[in-house]
Amino acid sequence: MESQQKILIVEDEESLLNVLTDEFTERGFEVIGAQDGAEGLSRALREKPDIILLDVIMPVMDGITMLEWLRKENEWGESVPIILLSNLTPSDDTVESFNRLREKGGRSNLRYVQKSEWMLSDVVEAVQKELAVR
Repeated sequence: MESQQKILIVEDEESLLNVLTDEFTERGFEVIGAQDGAEGLSRALREKPDIILLDVIMPVMDGITMLEWLRKENEWGESVPIILLSNLTPSDDTVESFNRLREKGGRSNLRYVQKSEWMLSDVVEAVQKELAVR
């Protein structure tokens, strides 16, 4: 039997975390949730999910800091696909930080989705595309 793909969703907005968890559970994923970057980093390193949905603005540790720690931590952390979810616009400093991280080493396993401009189906499609190229 084929094992379930694992997705880690790091999102401090509980209602959004619940919607995403329900959607990916229904699609056959094993879903791991975290509500801040510190918890997300810990769970990522322990569980090694196939893909991570990561909010940018969160308490305790923001998504960019989590991403930086994850990328320098080990080989798995450097290669796991990550989709950043944020309300920030492309002109914000955080998005510029994201672009620098993405350009470093030519990483194509990092995407950015602006929350105000997506539907749930867009996130599902982005996850499926990322996992298909692996």
